[in-house]
Amino acid sequence: QVRSGEIVKKQLSKKESAIYSVPEGGTVQKILSPEKQQTQALPDSKIVELAELGRKIEAHYGKEQDIEWAFAGDSFYILQSRPITSLY
Repeated sequence: QVRSGEIVKKQLSKKESAIYSVPEGGTVQKILSPEKQQTQALPDSKIVELAELGRKIEAHYGKEQDIEWAFAGDSFYILQSRPITSLY
């Protein structure tokens, strides 16, 4: 959870496998080493950056959004944004 540009709560989940793209096309699933299974997927600075992107998108549309995104290299890519129709 991010509030006012600060991470106020964070929960890491165990990841046993990962999916990687392959140069010839397609993907491959690999089992992660035990030390990588608990590794944080995004550094804290990128978590804060993503939260700010979400805030800007919601401000643009004037309502809460369900946002799909991707991260490649060092950049975020917004794939889709649509209004949230039900929170409960």
